[in-house]
Amino acid sequence: MSVTVKEVLTEARRLLNDVGLCKGVLKYVGADGHVLAYCSMGAIDAAVTRLTESVGDTYTLCSQAIKAVQVAIGGVSGGVSIPTWNDTPELTKSDVLSAFSKAIDSCN
Repeated sequence: MSVTVKEVLTEARRLLNDVGLCKGVLKYVGADGHVLAYCSMGAIDAAVTRLTESVGDTYTLCSQAIKAVQVAIGGVSGGVSIPTWNDTPELTKSDVLSAFSKAIDSCN
């Protein structure tokens, strides 16, 4: 069964909502080895890893999911990158979840 970009973005959004949002690193791991929070890029990476079985699928899905979020945040064609946007001090978890929802909606 083929995984869609919408499924990847939905899983990434779920991870950000349920596990948490961090800034400055792809993921924050606790002393026990459990992930305590993801940044936007880290959530996309984790979602693709959880949902796919082949490396080829992983690259393609990551690229497409990243592009969808870039468009949602207005970061295409010289705009802000996802890591820069994610790490903006005033950016809230709610802002990130909204951007992922917008990216998910664009997949329809």
